[in-house]
This record gives sequence, structure tokens and C-alpha cells, in this order.
Amino acid sequence: MADSSLGRKLLGWAAVLPIVAVAAVGAGGCFLRDPTRFQPAARSVTGRPVAVYFAGTAGLLPMGDEPDIATALRRQGVPVLRVDTPSLFVGDKDRAYVDQLVDDSIRKALSASGAEHVALIGFTFGADILDTGLGAVPPDLRHRISSVVLIRPDPTVHFHAGPAWLRLHDVPDSDPHRTLRLLRGLSVTCIQADSDNLCASPGLEGMRRVSLAGPRPAFWQKRDLTAAAMHAVLFPAGVMQ
Repeated sequence: MADSSLGRKLLGWAAVLPIVAVAAVGAGGCFLRDPTRFQPAARSVTGRPVAVYFAGTAGLLPMGDEPDIATALRRQGVPVLRVDTPSLFVGDKDRAYVDQLVDDSIRKALSASGAEHVALIGFTFGADILDTGLGAVPPDLRHRISSVVLIRPDPTVHFHAGPAWLRLHDVPDSDPHRTLRLLRGLSVTCIQADSDNLCASPGLEGMRRVSLAGPRPAFWQKRDLTAAAMHAVLFPAGVMQ
């Protein structure tokens, strides 16, 4: 009887876990009605680009270890189009969707701000999507990109959001080591906080690599990530070869 009761409990938990996972994603903000929001700069500074920030978490404010880079940029005169990337990837998407999202986001930011150039920033899952779709951007947009900032991009890419443990056995949807090479000719900064990271890819001459690896309090890491991203936007790296 004890074994039978235990078996029923395990089956019950197996049925409940997917529901709990979906609820957790929803609580994190992945069911937002407006996944993109344009935020004007807090002050006017001539010559500043507009930034598109592909967030790693969804919601009005960053969650967990995500720094508030958008607010810091706006204080420096950079308007920001925030894309709550996970909100758009609750279900499975394809490569065409990713390419179109990156293209549309750049055009929307340039149109809303009137800026001549655009800086592109991606954090974790947002960096995965940015790296994947940016290589397909047409020349009329590509020449207006002042800098690309990838923060903690993953060495594997999936086109759906959710806890990493739900994707452990999934086949990746894209190879970021290949798509990263399509960014040659652009100013690219890759910020890593651990060794298992796309930033460690060899053979990408001219890409600025910023390592923040090592034990530090979460507050300090957020501060350092924000400072590194700000520097990459305001003082772009050289062109990646």
C-alpha cells in the first residue's frame, strides 16, 4: 500500500509541475500586453544613439540579477526601446520570427527617437535572440548600428523562454558560434560573468571581451554589468573582423 501511495503522489507531482512552471513564467511577467516600450531620454544630449534593449526578463522592472541598464542609459541622454524578449517567446518560435523581431525593433526605435544611429543591447536570453537575428539585418539598417552589446549570451540558443532546466534535453534552435560571426564589420562588445559563455569563442578579432567572472555580491555585479554596458554604448569597440 505504501508503494502504491507513493506512486500516486509522484504521478500527481508530475502532472502539476508543468502547470507550476507556466505559472512561474507568467509571474515573471511573460504575459505582458505591451512587450515593447519606448522610453525617451531623461535629458537631451546631441549625437546620442537610440538604444534597443532586449531584456532577459519580462516586466516593468528588471528581476533577479538583471541590471537596470535602460534607466542608466536614459540618464545619459540615450532614449531606449525596451523589448521584453521572454514575453514574445512563451511558445516555440522559428528563425524567421527572430529575424523579423530584431529588424522591426531597430526600425521602431529609429522612428520613435529620430536618432541617426542605434545601439543594440541584449541580456542573457535577450542576447541570444539579438545575436541570432542581427546577422539577417539588411544593409540600410546595418550601417546605422553604432554598437552591439551582448551580456552573458548562452553557448546554446532556444527560441522559447522559460526556466533553463525545462530545456536541458531540447535540441538547440540555433548555433550562436555561427551567427556571431555574421556580425563581422560591426562594433561588438561581449560581457561575460562566467567561463561557460559565448564570449569565450575563439577567432573573433576585434570583438571587445569584458570579463566580470569571479565571486562578488549581486549588487556589485549589477553595478559592474551596467557600467560595462554603458561604456560599450557611449564608447563603442573597434570593428569586429
